[in-house]
Amino acid sequence: IMQSITWNRYPGKVYPINPREKEIMGLPVYPSVEAVPGNVDVAFIALAAAAVPGVLRECRRKGVKFAVVHSSGFGELNEAGKKLEQEMTGIARDGGPRVIGANSMGVYSPRSSLNTVITYEAVQHEPGGVAFIGQSGWATENYVRLGLEQGLRFSKVVSIGNQCDLTIEDFFPYFASDSETRMVTGYLEDVKRPGEFLQVARKLSAKKPVILWKASRTPAGMRVAASHTGSMATDQAVFEAALKKTGVIMATNMKELVDIAAGFTCPFLPGGDRVGLVVNSGGVGTASADAIEAAGLKLDLLPEQAQREIYDYLKGLTPLIPSVVNPVDVGWLPQWRDVVPYVTCLDIMLRHVDMGMIMSFTPLDGEVLSKLKDLRDKHKKPVFIIPGHPTTEKKAIDLFSADGVPTYVYPEDAVKAMAALWRYARWRNDTSPDTVSKSRG
Repeated sequence: IMQSITWNRYPGKVYPINPREKEIMGLPVYPSVEAVPGNVDVAFIALAAAAVPGVLRECRRKGVKFAVVHSSGFGELNEAGKKLEQEMTGIARDGGPRVIGANSMGVYSPRSSLNTVITYEAVQHEPGGVAFIGQSGWATENYVRLGLEQGLRFSKVVSIGNQCDLTIEDFFPYFASDSETRMVTGYLEDVKRPGEFLQVARKLSAKKPVILWKASRTPAGMRVAASHTGSMATDQAVFEAALKKTGVIMATNMKELVDIAAGFTCPFLPGGDRVGLVVNSGGVGTASADAIEAAGLKLDLLPEQAQREIYDYLKGLTPLIPSVVNPVDVGWLPQWRDVVPYVTCLDIMLRHVDMGMIMSFTPLDGEVLSKLKDLRDKHKKPVFIIPGHPTTEKKAIDLFSADGVPTYVYPEDAVKAMAALWRYARWRNDTSPDTVSKSRG
């Protein structure tokens, strides 16, 4: 924890607490929280479980506002651990610090350069608009790592662990009012206050996309969750049915959680379910068509006038034009490194569809990104791209998605994100027509 805080260049004051040491990592050590000169905002606690309540009482006397309890051995372990958690909760509610945890990885705040979630290395990325709340240290750390590779940039990340005091129901209203957060993602095993959870989830969804992966979907998963964070079993079918009414978008695994969130980096929501495709490979066109129909989206034929316009444009570029109906298959253009033909075709298509996707072997660079952003902003519609050689475009996948042009290795993943965008747009338009437009920009 000390290494993480130091490596990430946290600019505030750091006070190591240890009754036996005089210096740790070049910093003077204090024997107790109460011995620290000046105010303390947050305490990070990594002690044997039985010692934690006593430290929280010290923090209460010191006036510490928050405590992150990394220690395990509480309600997830046995009845004695549950009693310790209850004692901690009582201290927090009786003027003590509000507690994140126990059994927590802590917090990650890029703007504050504060990180205890990504361990053993410095994580220095620009802040962004994605918040994450996770009831698992593994899920929290790896969601940040995988998300950064997919173009996600984070506002706040919280590993909530056992939720003995602060729970997801407390964080949702905070994220709803946080101007730095544009979407909220999370991993859950249970909810402490189901009725309140559904209320705050609905209010949050009315303002921002909420994407959740709810694990413990099977009897085996429920059993493991109980031993992991002391989670109580919930009926998955009932839970998901209730969540659909709140506008929350459900993911079924880590990959979906990342992929769907990457789709929401686009600043616009679709106004309908029609997709337009521009490809230069019949295989990816076929795979995308299957995925689009399976996801409940539409791949309608273009109007004849649009087809004629695209054909007239392409016939001057290539002797072979496989298809202009949707997908538009430009074939193997002699100027294969030029993205302009793809953008021009999609520009025509976006007059008649609600979102568009390009699959191109064109190397993805800053010029390509600029043209795609201009096209997206002109039509105020989502624009996605699939690189023809994704293994050589890992940097572009990160940078393009970070700049609001979602970029994927597989068309099926892109289509899942498109479908999620449309479901969310439809829910907001159906439930909150007075507060929602097609643009979230």
